[in-house]
Amino acid sequence: MNQFNLPEHPEVALRIVQNQGRERELELEAGLVGKFFGTGRNSGNGIAGVVAVLLVIAGLCYAFWPPQGNGLAVLEFWKVITPLITASLGYIFGSSRHL
Repeated sequence: MNQFNLPEHPEVALRIVQNQGRERELELEAGLVGKFFGTGRNSGNGIAGVVAVLLVIAGLCYAFWPPQGNGLAVLEFWKVITPLITASLGYIFGSSRHL
């Protein structure tokens, strides 16, 4: 190994440098949002997954700590968010069949 911790074999070292350059390009291309949701055809699945998880968390919070006053009943709240959760899951599982 040399001072850059590359192998002595020149072809292997060249491939390592090329791959590191490509990884850096992908990082810059994805940006902060891309790192969280994914890029390309995976970004939709990431967003749908986050939406489904957030809706489930909101539903559980609403169920265990319902608002005081004239809020929706817990069952009514679940009737609103359940179709959104199932739509998100349907998107995730349905899109995996077309890859």
